[in-house]
Amino acid sequence: MKKAFFSILLIFLSGVIPYKAYSESNIDINVLHKDIRTYFSRISDKEINTLIESGMIEWSPSSVEDFRLIPDISFRNDILSRIRSLNFNIATECLFFIPYKKDNTERKKNALLDSFTITTNIEKLKGIKYYSVSQKGDRVLFEKAAIVSGKVSYPVSRVPPIHSIVAQIEDSVFGNNRYRINYSSTSDYLVMKMSNMERLSIGIAPVAGRESLLFYIIIIPIEEGFLLYSNGVGRATSTGFLKRRVTQSIHNRVVALHNWFKESYNNL
Repeated sequence: MKKAFFSILLIFLSGVIPYKAYSESNIDINVLHKDIRTYFSRISDKEINTLIESGMIEWSPSSVEDFRLIPDISFRNDILSRIRSLNFNIATECLFFIPYKKDNTERKKNALLDSFTITTNIEKLKGIKYYSVSQKGDRVLFEKAAIVSGKVSYPVSRVPPIHSIVAQIEDSVFGNNRYRINYSSTSDYLVMKMSNMERLSIGIAPVAGRESLLFYIIIIPIEEGFLLYSNGVGRATSTGFLKRRVTQSIHNRVVALHNWFKESYNNL
C-alpha cells in the first residue's frame, strides 16, 4: 500500500514541481507548454518541463540530423544546410525561456522590436560574463565590442526583414576579431547569424579558420515570454587540449549570448 501511495505521489509531483517557479506569477503554464510544443516538436514533455522549471535545456549534436532544438520555422532547412557545409566537429545548442517583465504591459506586442533593438546593440556585449568551470566563478567573456558597419539608428519603429552588421569583438579567449552578423525576420520571430571573418587563434596557436565558427540566435516571442534558441558550431583545426578549449569556449559563448539578451531586456 505504501509503495503504491508513493508511486502516485511521485507521478503527481512530476507534474507539479516544474511549474512551482511560476505558481505565484501571471504565467499560464498550459499556454506556455502549448506554445513551446508548437515550435519544438522534437523535444519530450520532460524536456519542456525542465525548460519551464529551470529556464534552459541543452544538447550536443553529433551530426546535422542530430540537431534537436532548432525550432520548426521556415528558416530551419537553410540553417541546417549552412551547418552541414561547415563539416563541423564541435557543436552545442541551447534553448532558453525568458519571461516577460512584470511591468511590461505591452508584452508580446513589442517583443519582436525589443529583440531587434537588443541584438543589434552589439556594444552591450562588452562586460558580459559567463561561469568559468576552471576558475569556479564568473568571468568576463566579451572585453570590447563595436560596430564597424551597419549600425542601426535608434529608436527603430519596425523590424526590417533583412539587416547586416560587421562587428569588431575582443574576447578573453580568441582576442580581437571581426564578425559578420546577419539578421532575418518574419512577423513571428527573429534570426541572428554570426560568423568569424578572420582566422581565430588562442595565443599563437590557430584553432579555427575563417568562416568556420558559426552562431545562431533565434528569438520567438510567445504569449508568456521569449523562447531563445542559441547554438554554436565550429570546425576546429586543433586537437587535444586546444580542441577541448575551443569546445568549452563555444558553449560559453552560447550561454553568454543568452545572458546578453536577458540582461539587455531587463534593462530596457
